[in-house]
Amino acid sequence: REFSVRCRQKTTETERRERSDIVSINRNISKLGATFRKDEIARELDDEIQTHIEMETDENLEGGMKPDEARQAAHRAFGNVALAQEDSRGAWIYRWAHDFVADLKFGVRMLLKNKGFSAVAVISLALGFGLNTTIFTVVNAILLHPLPVRDVSSLVQLDTVDSKTRVTAANFQKMGLSYPNYEDYLRQNEVFTDVVAWMNTPVTWSGGAEPKQLQAYLTTANYFDVLGLKPALGRFFLPGEDAHPNSDTVVVISYALWANKFGMDPNVIGKPLILDAIPYTIIGVAPRGFKGTVSLAAAEQTWVPISMYSQMLGGFAIDAIHDRRFLAATVFGRLKPGMQMAQAEASLKTIASRLETEYPKDNGGRSIALSSLDRKSVV
Repeated sequence: REFSVRCRQKTTETERRERSDIVSINRNISKLGATFRKDEIARELDDEIQTHIEMETDENLEGGMKPDEARQAAHRAFGNVALAQEDSRGAWIYRWAHDFVADLKFGVRMLLKNKGFSAVAVISLALGFGLNTTIFTVVNAILLHPLPVRDVSSLVQLDTVDSKTRVTAANFQKMGLSYPNYEDYLRQNEVFTDVVAWMNTPVTWSGGAEPKQLQAYLTTANYFDVLGLKPALGRFFLPGEDAHPNSDTVVVISYALWANKFGMDPNVIGKPLILDAIPYTIIGVAPRGFKGTVSLAAAEQTWVPISMYSQMLGGFAIDAIHDRRFLAATVFGRLKPGMQMAQAEASLKTIASRLETEYPKDNGGRSIALSSLDRKSVV
């Protein structure tokens, strides 16, 4: 019997708490709703106060007071009308919500009254938000999401430094290399296991429902191997698959392009991808999250052999790629085990001096500098 009584007491207590919670929720909802109909509530409150005073006045008249004395006595008995109104509003609505709405309306009126100031304020806020978004994008890309490649600490970028243009440090400005100079560094260096060159250009993909602008990266065939990447599907470029001008019509697509435009079709390998009206055969899909070594690049990317440059580059760039002064290529290499960047740079400067002697017109005043690729390049 005692156990049964305790159970009923617990059940009753639980029901009371549930009813109390429901009442509290309903009260909060009611107070929030009242915030947006405060004028109606104010009128009802004024009518109630006036009714109370009139009833008090009638009682005073019945007690023998004159009309003026009766009304004054009723007001004294009621107390401060304004204070009563404020106290009642506090019970019926959330004061903070009421003040927020009032401040918001006041701010809007002031902005509409001073349109010039309003325009400056809006533009300033827009610029501030845009700047914060840009900064976060860069920080997120560079600091929070480093390159998803193998042993990134041994990857370094090669850049031209030019005394004529006062660019004397690779970290000051990424100038890249000319493609002929890249070939010389590739052949003559003793500090890298391998060296990669790439350049990019916009292309039009016409294989979808409507033409779409993409970025095509023209790369040497060793690009993915030097980065230490494995394809999500298919394969990457084979050695020598960048050696036949206008004939190496193969393409690797990014994981995002495969997912967004091909529905992650496992049979995408071997299908055509039409870029600038030229059909390329899809041979592989890059690993998820990889979009190249440029931090702010779009997720949907394509990579084709650099031997296809004359089909993709336009105008003077087709011939300028063979010009030693045309710094068209971004170049990076993987240091040999145990090789330090400073040691490698000193060795490459010897090659740079030799190239300056051999090609004084094109390489005069130019040398080489290295910078780490352990954070994505911002170029």
